Amino acid sequence: MVKISCNKVLSNHSSSVTVVKYNSDGGYCLSGSADKSIKLYNVSKGSMIHSFEEHGYGIGDLVSTSDNKQLFSCAEKQLYQWDIASGEVIRRFQNAHNDTITSVCVNVDSTLLFSGSVDRLVKAWDLRTKSTNPVQILDDSKDTITSIIVNEQTITHNHSHGHGHGHQPHTHTQKEVITSSVDGCIRTYDVRMGTLVTYEDTSRFLIIINNNNNNNNNNNNNNNNNNNNNNNNNNNNNNNNNNNNNNNNNNNNNNNNNNNNNNNNNNNNNNNNNNNNNNNNNNNNNNNNNDINFNFTNNLICSKLYFFYPHLLKVPISSVSITKDKKCFIASCTDETVRLIDIESYDTLKEYKGHKNSVYKINSCSNFDDSLIISGSEDNDFYIYELSSGKLLSKLSGHSNIITHVDSHPSKNQFITSSTDCTIRVWDQSE
Repeated sequence: MVKISCNKVLSNHSSSVTVVKYNSDGGYCLSGSADKSIKLYNVSKGSMIHSFEEHGYGIGDLVSTSDNKQLFSCAEKQLYQWDIASGEVIRRFQNAHNDTITSVCVNVDSTLLFSGSVDRLVKAWDLRTKSTNPVQILDDSKDTITSIIVNEQTITHNHSHGHGHGHQPHTHTQKEVITSSVDGCIRTYDVRMGTLVTYEDTSRFLIIINNNNNNNNNNNNNNNNNNNNNNNNNNNNNNNNNNNNNNNNNNNNNNNNNNNNNNNNNNNNNNNNNNNNNNNNNNNNNNNNNDINFNFTNNLICSKLYFFYPHLLKVPISSVSITKDKKCFIASCTDETVRLIDIESYDTLKEYKGHKNSVYKINSCSNFDDSLIISGSEDNDFYIYELSSGKLLSKLSGHSNIITHVDSHPSKNQFITSSTDCTIRVWDQSE
């Protein structure tokens, strides 16, 4: 059994510590607090290096870039970019959201920032420009966004070319943006697919909607912009048009559209919403921005976003993370359960129970080698589970109030926890 004990207490904040995270190599950590400050620590020494103090509100979330040069943080509606070396704010994102920002995330090469909010929106910001407008708004969530993560990995496939020619390996980079919400959904935006997968955990019912399914397209200069917000929707389009643009906005349930178009230079704009037809409709609402182009050289998001994967757990999700092997979600839910969910099949592989989480936003994650699951708790204790069996290995006392956030060192069994008792604790494996 792994023996873990607390060896350092960091007490530099004057109010509840809401978040604490390691930097990319685990040598340092950053914490955010209701005292409106962000602290940078040397973990091994247990010493504070710098305090970032430009926010006017308590810190909601923060993230540092993979090169450890920049920091992003949110506090109420404020969204800031910092230079870590100088401690200066280098960018303020004006009017980023219409309500409190709850989560921030940056991609691996630090070109895209994602922010999520109580306003139910996820916004993507191009960090290579100084534009005050987001480059994409994801508006599928029905309630507050609780966390955002980016999953980028290179996958190698072996393909047989027959008749003894062997296998020619093929690699592609998988890039996904994954969000969790109070509406009980985990949504995965996958640039390679074009499908909507809805998985309901209680009935084990899987629905797959492919927006490009059963389409025979023989068009020149053909653009299909389909914004689908429905369940059980099947589109069978046979298009034999030249210079044809089809913009279909479908907001119906159990709707089957069979369109056979044989026109030249035809421009059809079909908006179906309770038999009301509007042509060339532009929606500029805060919660509806479905047709904005993503044309990034890193191809994190494809040119149009038609797809998402909600994982319906029917209880609010406090946070979602990914195992180090990129094969499973770890979902902290407010029914006092952490769930291990297969990324491909959406099967719930294991449930971890014992900790308390019914009110607060509390996270969980795996350790460096995916042998353990760690979680905060509303009963002030730090919980460590065995990933494979679901067994509770340790319930560690030390904090005197709710543990709000936990994180795991990237290469060893060392953990950090933050609490509403105004402290951060560093936990190490005992010799």
